[in-house]
Amino acid sequence: MKNTSTFSWLIVSGLILCLPAVVQAQNVKVIADREAARRQAHIPHGEEILARAQAELHAKEYSLAHDDFRAALRYLPNSPAAGNSYSAALDGFCESGVKLAEQRIAEGKYEESVVILNEILSDPYNPNCREARTLLTHLHDPGYINKTMG
Repeated sequence: MKNTSTFSWLIVSGLILCLPAVVQAQNVKVIADREAARRQAHIPHGEEILARAQAELHAKEYSLAHDDFRAALRYLPNSPAAGNSYSAALDGFCESGVKLAEQRIAEGKYEESVVILNEILSDPYNPNCREARTLLTHLHDPGYINKTMG
């Protein structure tokens, strides 16, 4: 009888000790599912902003397009769930930023163009944007752009 009560006590103790781990694992799954649903819900809004940004880029409204591509990147996850939307937003962010930087250079706002290009090339966006890297290199080359004009 003593062995049975000891065995029962061990089983109950083991269950009590394991229960928090099971509950915590369930909580982690609930949190992960909730986050996945939240990201899924943002995709249509991100795609709407992306379409607007592409139209603005086509209309040569580079400042508006650049801001909207940035906003689209906040809403679109970098995952298969977003399809090609994320990469389209990233490419548009690079293209609109380069065009905006060129516009700022033409206006004589060299420091502002450097800020735009550095943002494009930062890790959250596109450190591999070749056009932005080339233009930034040209801006730092003393003989390439005449900064005394304008």
